Amino acid sequence: MAIDGQSHKLVQACDTRWLSNAGSVQVILQHYCAILLALESIYVTAGNLSSDAGGLLLTLKKPSTLFLITLLHEVFEPLARLSKCLQSSEGNISSAMAIAKAVTDRISCLDLDKIHALATATQQKIITAGGKMVSDDDISLPQQTMVAKNYIKTIVTNLRMRFSDAVSDLSIMHNILHEKPADADFSKVAAVLQMSNDELELEWHILRRMPGDLSSNAAMLDLALSGDKQSMFPNFSAACRKLLLLPIGTASVERSFLTMNRIMNSQRCRLNPAHIRQLMQLSKKDQTFVPWTKKVWTSLNQIKMQISVY
Repeated sequence: MAIDGQSHKLVQACDTRWLSNAGSVQVILQHYCAILLALESIYVTAGNLSSDAGGLLLTLKKPSTLFLITLLHEVFEPLARLSKCLQSSEGNISSAMAIAKAVTDRISCLDLDKIHALATATQQKIITAGGKMVSDDDISLPQQTMVAKNYIKTIVTNLRMRFSDAVSDLSIMHNILHEKPADADFSKVAAVLQMSNDELELEWHILRRMPGDLSSNAAMLDLALSGDKQSMFPNFSAACRKLLLLPIGTASVERSFLTMNRIMNSQRCRLNPAHIRQLMQLSKKDQTFVPWTKKVWTSLNQIKMQISVY
C-alpha cells in the first residue's frame, strides 16, 4: 500500500516498449505525492542513500519536472494504443497505417497550454495532500514550452519516417479490394511496385466482379498463391504477395519463438525440425490442442493409478 492509501506498483520502463514507458509515467503521476513523501523519509533516515534521495527529491519538487512528466503522459498514451494495435495478430498493414496516421496527427496537435493547466492542477492536488513543491524553478515557462515543442517535433518526425508514404500508398490497395470501386486509382500503387498502371486497371475490371471481400487474408492469399489467379491476374498476384509480406510488428514472430520454446525444451530436445514445425503449426492453428492434451494425460494418469491399485 502506498502512503496515500492506494496499492500500486512502479513499472520499470523499457527502451523499446512504449507500453512500459506509458505505464511508468502513469504510475508516477498517479502517486506523485506518495513518491515525494517517501523520498523525504529516505533523505532523513537512510544515511548513505540520503544524497541520492535528496537530489531526486529536489528534481521532482520543481514545477518544470511535473510539467515534463505530464507531457510524457500525453505523448505516451496514444503511442501505447498504437503499440497494442501493432501487437495484434489480427491486424493488417492498412488498418495499422490508418491508426499510425491518427496517432501522429494527435501528437502533433497537442495543446501545450492545456498540458500546463493539467500540471498546475496536479501540483495543487499534491500540495493539498501534504506534498511540498518549490516555487523557484531553473527552467522558465517559455523554456519549458520550447523544450516541449522540440520533443513533440522529434516524436512526430520519427513516426512519419517509420510509417513512410510509400507504405501508405501500398496500403491503399486494401481499401480498393474491400470497396471494389469501378474507377479505382492505381497510380500510387503502380509507382511503388514499379508496375504498369494500365495493366492493373485492365485486371481490375475483371477482378472487381468476383464475389466476396477481396481484402480478407484468405482472398488475398488465394490471389497471391493460386495458380489460376496468378495466370489471370499476374500484377495483382504479385502486388498481394508483397502486401502480405509487409509486417506491422514483431509480436507474431515473438509468439512463434515462445511457442517453439514451449515445445522444445531441456526435457524434450530430440525432436527433429520437421516434427517441431508440425507441432508449432498444430499449436498455432488450434489453441484448444493444449487443454485437450492436458485432459488426455490426466485421464491416462488416472488409468495408471487404477491399474496400480489392482
